[in-house]
Amino acid sequence: MLLSASPENLLLRAASRARRPSGQLKHVVFEAGQQLWAADVPIPYALFPLRGVVSLQVAVDRGRQADIGLVGREGYAEVPFLQGADRTRMIAVALTAGEALVIQPDLFRAYLSDAGFREAMERYMRMFMMMLSQMSVCNRVHTIEKSFIGRLLLMQDRTQADSFQLTQDFFSRVLGVRKATISRAAARLQEQGAIRYDRRGRLTILDRRKLDGQSCSCYQAIKAESDHLIAALGGF
Repeated sequence: MLLSASPENLLLRAASRARRPSGQLKHVVFEAGQQLWAADVPIPYALFPLRGVVSLQVAVDRGRQADIGLVGREGYAEVPFLQGADRTRMIAVALTAGEALVIQPDLFRAYLSDAGFREAMERYMRMFMMMLSQMSVCNRVHTIEKSFIGRLLLMQDRTQADSFQLTQDFFSRVLGVRKATISRAAARLQEQGAIRYDRRGRLTILDRRKLDGQSCSCYQAIKAESDHLIAALGGF
């Protein structure tokens, strides 16, 4: 089990201690590649990651899926819940192994009466909607290599880890492209010494600066907005 000594989610921490429903939060562990929920089903719970990264995806042509948002311990899923939605709008898939705290829908709605928590959630929603917009643009106008780099950097930002168990086959499904396309992008980055990808599917970031130098404006905009959110809520 991946339970940390002092698990923390930025949004949950924003609530006043007197209002934290600690006894009503359930701890769950997820594995890389695990689908947490499908699209257009009743929202099962609000999920607050403590470790790991969750990809929020939409269906594209011919049964493929593509991610348009990543959630780590700075956020929660699913965001439309805050707007009164009672059904999921996106598919949630764990990009990495991790853990989270979940709360049932009715308790989550009651929890929003805490002013500090609601303000933090609304701040996060604004950042997340901006991320959705930027990632949707990135998927349409930037090369797969740029999108690949952006996802790696976003994952590292949300985990503070250098290494991930992430096969090229799985990553190709996340980005909604052919595996061969991801293989070529990964090979070019390996040749530059930016990453290492072993045969077991473990990807390691060797030189963050090389990735940063090739990142697109979409990633840079998301990073700036995320940093602003984290700072506004007191940081980790």
